[in-house]
Amino acid sequence: MENSEGIFHIVLCHHRWKVLHRIIGAVWKFFHISTLLGLRLKVKGEKLENHKFSDKNENDMENDTSFKCLERMVIAVLINDEVELWDEVQHFWRKKWRLRGIEDPEDKDSLSYALKACIVERMADLWNSPPKNRREKIPAWCEDVPPYEPGFSVVEESYRKYFEDYPSPVFEKRNIFAPGEFMFFV
Repeated sequence: MENSEGIFHIVLCHHRWKVLHRIIGAVWKFFHISTLLGLRLKVKGEKLENHKFSDKNENDMENDTSFKCLERMVIAVLINDEVELWDEVQHFWRKKWRLRGIEDPEDKDSLSYALKACIVERMADLWNSPPKNRREKIPAWCEDVPPYEPGFSVVEESYRKYFEDYPSPVFEKRNIFAPGEFMFFV
């Protein structure tokens, strides 16, 4: 009986931590995103136009597409919101959208375009591996996305040193730094 109480305590503490993490993330996101709505994001001096981070309500989810979901993933990467990225990738998976069905974003913003291609290719890598074994194909437009100028990192610069020994080849081919296990939560 004593062991079961200990396990219950660990599970309860883990659940409380997850809830606390979600609350803190939501509060931070509210203040951070509210400054971004309707404005242009600036990342490494480049303007990202027409990117809006919308609250997901029932109406949005009914009209949601793989393309819109990919847009939200890119914004989550740009603002370093790992929880939102995780949620969006899992949302994409649950909807059973096919990667090859994502139309070419033909994005004028080179960073956003490169990130979209990298995210799609990374999802294909992960979903084609065990235990998922989904047999996803990468859309043809990904092949034509050029590299971004060197220097952008999906992790904060202060953490980059911990991951530099094992970068992601998918992101590296477009001069974007990401850890080798980036998006491994999929």
